Amino acid sequence: MYKCQSCDGIVSEAKLWRTDFRKADLRRADLSEANLSGANLQGANLWNADLRNATLPNTDRFLNNPYGVCHIRENSIRIGCEYHSVEAWKGFTDEEINKMDPGALEWWKGNKEIVMFIAENLKV
Repeated sequence: MYKCQSCDGIVSEAKLWRTDFRKADLRRADLSEANLSGANLQGANLWNADLRNATLPNTDRFLNNPYGVCHIRENSIRIGCEYHSVEAWKGFTDEEINKMDPGALEWWKGNKEIVMFIAENLKV
């Protein structure tokens, strides 16, 4: 089922694979168990989207976090509104992460290893 609370739209048992969601506003959308394989999610706003048990594109992975969503791709990572290359995320200092958002450094220190592992092991 697809339910987007920001627009109050509901589509039951939607087949969303190969759908073009570029720059779509999917905030708070219930995408649990949705088939998104082949969907283009580039630039989509998935803040607080429920992606539990969703089938995702092979090149994208998502982690929920206090800043909305962590969107991991082979060459880029978006955490909340911060969108940078994988290499940039690897090189950010604690001071730079702390300036992004209060509390971000604590989350980053606890999750950097897993985020980087996922990014480095994605296949295009």
